[in-house]
Amino acid sequence: MEIWNEFCSYLIDCKERNVSEERYHEIIESQLSVLGWKRYKGEICHKERIPSGHGFAEPDIIIKKDGVNQMVIEVKKPSHQQTREERLQLLSYMRLCMLRVGIYIGEHIEVFYDAQGESTEPVSAYVIPLEIDNEKGEKLVELIIRDKFDKDRIVVFCENKIRELQNQKTLNIVRNELISGSYEDVISDCIKRYLLGKDGNIFSEQQIEEMLSSLQFKVVAKDAVTPETSTVIPVSVFSETVYERNVRDNTRYSLDGSAFLPKNKFALAIVRKYTRLHPDKHFDELLRVFPDNWQGSMGVIKELRQITPKQIQDRRYSTSSEDILCSADGVQFAVTTQWTINTIQNMVNFAKSQGWEVKPNK
Repeated sequence: MEIWNEFCSYLIDCKERNVSEERYHEIIESQLSVLGWKRYKGEICHKERIPSGHGFAEPDIIIKKDGVNQMVIEVKKPSHQQTREERLQLLSYMRLCMLRVGIYIGEHIEVFYDAQGESTEPVSAYVIPLEIDNEKGEKLVELIIRDKFDKDRIVVFCENKIRELQNQKTLNIVRNELISGSYEDVISDCIKRYLLGKDGNIFSEQQIEEMLSSLQFKVVAKDAVTPETSTVIPVSVFSETVYERNVRDNTRYSLDGSAFLPKNKFALAIVRKYTRLHPDKHFDELLRVFPDNWQGSMGVIKELRQITPKQIQDRRYSTSSEDILCSADGVQFAVTTQWTINTIQNMVNFAKSQGWEVKPNK
């Protein structure tokens, strides 16, 4: 961890002082020597000119070993917010240098992978915040330190990380379907099979089915229920009553002097205002601005084409024609309606960070 801390401490200082991109670039090249790379040996190459089409390209930093390209690094100001154009630029440098992996260093460090024929854009494999004692930073150091560096090893690492991210995305889809009620029959069938095999099979299948038909099963995300806002009520096995687990919070919010809005309309108003003020943002950039974990289960925003008919029917997203939004790259998307008193605070904090006025009304 000490090597990572030494490497990133100067980058953190640059971020706090909001240094220029040129000065940040100099510091990064200097800090690469902490990882064992030497400029005097020609291993840290500053804006080397590479033939490209009818002209030349100049990647910010190319790391070489024995004259062979090992890594390409794109540098932006530490106060910068990464754009799609910059990711595409990094990809072009990766391909010119015949490398599958490239590194972006700006407001954070991000490792990108070139899926080649599978994608026209680089795939984000690993994002590392500029923080002391960051475990992801320690792992990055293990990958790019000179004495242990291996191009094939970092490619395999990226492929594994991308596979993990894809698996997690699939699990999130399943989780959302569970919460939406799509798996109610599956849950009922599992309980039936469990009871048929329990205690020497003392229940008949008909008895179990009659009992289960009197119940309604609902999966609720943990982050949607808090000790302050929930009451757990035991339900008799044969009770036909469906109990609510949540005590509803009716707080409304005003944005910049607007009428007081319920949580779903308030969240929609924030996303709508941000997209209006930033019409150049692509959908993947908006996902970074409004990360899924702010909401918890549904994600803050979702592409319209990925919203299921069941989710539309259950009004999990604001999908009326006047509520549908569109990003700069033409992606239509909707904002989730599923907010709690806790998760909406992420949107409140975001609005305040933008200098917008937020007033709650309970």
